[in-house]
Amino acid sequence: MRPKGIPNKRTKEICDLIDQSRLGPAEALLAILNLDYKALGRDSATRTRWTSAGIEYEEEVISLESQLDAAKQLMKYRYSQKQAVEVSTGEAGIKIIVEDYSKK
Repeated sequence: MRPKGIPNKRTKEICDLIDQSRLGPAEALLAILNLDYKALGRDSATRTRWTSAGIEYEEEVISLESQLDAAKQLMKYRYSQKQAVEVSTGEAGIKIIVEDYSKK
């Protein structure tokens, strides 16, 4: 089991891509979002991998999951986060008055 605080495989791969590209975090997120694999230091959109049985296959450099994560991270810079609002009713509770103004 991976110790707490140690990045998982996907996070490490993304950090390695950022280090190789010499981009800042925001630029790297934009590159991931826009499928700009060249900005991330890759020559092509796929890379060759092998299974444990030795079978070769192609894997996307930038997965859809990575794109979605990048979009989520960038959203907070474009749109402000809404704060939770706490409602306190106190001892008396809430009194709701409903009036029909359509007949006046």
